[in-house]
Amino acid sequence: MRSTLFPLAATLAVQALVAMAVVTVPVLAPELAGATGLPAGYIGIFIAVVYAASMAASLVSGTLIQRYGARPVALSGRASTLHPLIAETMRAGLPGDCPFTLRPCQGHHAAARLALAAATA
Repeated sequence: MRSTLFPLAATLAVQALVAMAVVTVPVLAPELAGATGLPAGYIGIFIAVVYAASMAASLVSGTLIQRYGARPVALSGRASTLHPLIAETMRAGLPGDCPFTLRPCQGHHAAARLALAAATA
């Protein structure tokens, strides 16, 4: 029982935080529209991309976990970039032969560039 409690609680916490992050953007859409000059209706594109990516990740996650294990798949979700202590804890929990390298990712910059290109096209 104890061995399943922590993973279950961690999964629930991650899902709750992601759900809050996703629904925050539509709530702020009217203010964001005023500040950026973009129509508030573009929020539908954001929601569509989030849900499409979620569905695609769900389709392959089982296979990835069976092949590589749960920990490496969780590490690939970029949670390690939230705080240095998270990265160190993840690194300490991995077997010695499993490499752990943090690479900078500017995904939000790429998303902003795509949104700007779509808005100005």
